[in-house]
Amino acid sequence: MEKKKRVWIYAIIVLIAIVVGTVGVIVYEKSNDNKSITKCIKKGNSTTAVTSEEELKAVTPSTNNPVNDFLDKAGWSLISFTKIKEEEMPASFEVKEDELPFGLIWAYNNELSKVAGLDFLAYKGKKIKTYTMNVKSKSDENNIVPCNILICDKKIIGAWFGEEGTCGFMGFGEEGMFRDVNTTIEKLAENVYKNSYSDKINEMIKNLQPQEMIKMYFDALNKKDYKLAYYLLDIHSQIQHCTTGEKKISDKFFAEEKIELLSMEKDLNSQNEKFQNELGEEVQIESYALKAKGRFKGEKEDITKRGVVSFMKSGNNPWKIQFVGLRNE
Repeated sequence: MEKKKRVWIYAIIVLIAIVVGTVGVIVYEKSNDNKSITKCIKKGNSTTAVTSEEELKAVTPSTNNPVNDFLDKAGWSLISFTKIKEEEMPASFEVKEDELPFGLIWAYNNELSKVAGLDFLAYKGKKIKTYTMNVKSKSDENNIVPCNILICDKKIIGAWFGEEGTCGFMGFGEEGMFRDVNTTIEKLAENVYKNSYSDKINEMIKNLQPQEMIKMYFDALNKKDYKLAYYLLDIHSQIQHCTTGEKKISDKFFAEEKIELLSMEKDLNSQNEKFQNELGEEVQIESYALKAKGRFKGEKEDITKRGVVSFMKSGNNPWKIQFVGLRNE
């Protein structure tokens, strides 16, 4: 009987130890999560994320909080902060040869900020903080979106909707509704790209049709001319590469080591459309069914793949490649 009693006592002690240990691991992991967030260094654009519980509490909405006041006047209410980021705004928004279009993202988000009556051009080269948060419309509580607000010297200098780290997609509007920016990113890119190479490429391809464009693209990849392949992409595809952590055009953007176009024909299952953008310019989108054979990164032999390639043409600009998606047969 005494022996059974001792066994039960030992079992209870072990059970308590397991519970205490599990709680300790959870607390430790939670602590490490906070540390990893606080000390996170985002490679590629010298950005340091400094989110900390103390700092987030410091900007929690109050009746005198500038962020809360700003959102309230714009027809939005704060749900929660998700990140605070310290960085130095570029001294110039120009995009030079071989550079990814980070400057264009800044310039476009400034255009979006203008919808809210803000303009941060005067703050180029200065240290700022970007507050990323989730907000909801006061007129529609189901309308929940991410939002970024820039602050310099305790003053709000910019604000736009969009995921942190990517190009914003709309500016603030009245009564909690979105409002389109009054320029297109393609039009803005004409003023931001300051290199003769992009002008040279546009001149070279201005009369090319989509079928000729994809052949030039694959030929550039086979010759490892990644700069040419990159500039054959439309501006939206170029911007997507800004999330890779790279600063310059790189072979890391392309999965094809060599590739041969086998066939290409109009994709009747995809929507080929024409519409007018914000400036009234005609935009065309065409999609084609694609079959190609080549060596892809991570593969040991040549593989035949099928997929879709889409092209976009805006105004008098040349056709550009919008999307290439290939999958195994």
